Amino acid sequence: MKIVKVILVLFVLQSCSSGNLKSSLPWEQGDGKGVKITDIRPADANATNVAIKIKLSDYKKALAEGGNLNLARLVVVTNPSSGPKAPPEYRVFDVKKGGVYDVLKLETADIIVSAGGYVIPNQSIFWEYLNLIKDLGSGSLQIRREGRTFYYNYTFEE
Repeated sequence: MKIVKVILVLFVLQSCSSGNLKSSLPWEQGDGKGVKITDIRPADANATNVAIKIKLSDYKKALAEGGNLNLARLVVVTNPSSGPKAPPEYRVFDVKKGGVYDVLKLETADIIVSAGGYVIPNQSIFWEYLNLIKDLGSGSLQIRREGRTFYYNYTFEE
């Protein structure tokens, strides 16, 4: 069952699952392919890579039992420097101690740029990604905090 779930969520991550949208934005094509953030804009040469080890049981508990602690708000923003067809990014508000966003070391006002190197077409896909990485044992988020870019590289340990 675990293998089937991982395959299913991998498919979700690499697809926009937007149906048959007729849009000029690649992450809204519904063509079954995710869009790498580096296909939209170059990697930030000044970004900081941060390796984060998380206890798997703590992460699973935050996902499963977080309840109101996981109700951080994600507000869609666009990066003006990316032009009019900028991919969606998400400013995080109301991060609560003990929730999944806190476990991932996110803070209120962080901007989530990508997950696993892919554009996040909508919040549902992002939540699927958060569930996927617990089964994969690792994951990554690109965030901006106070104007600086960070690549959070997560490893889950037993």
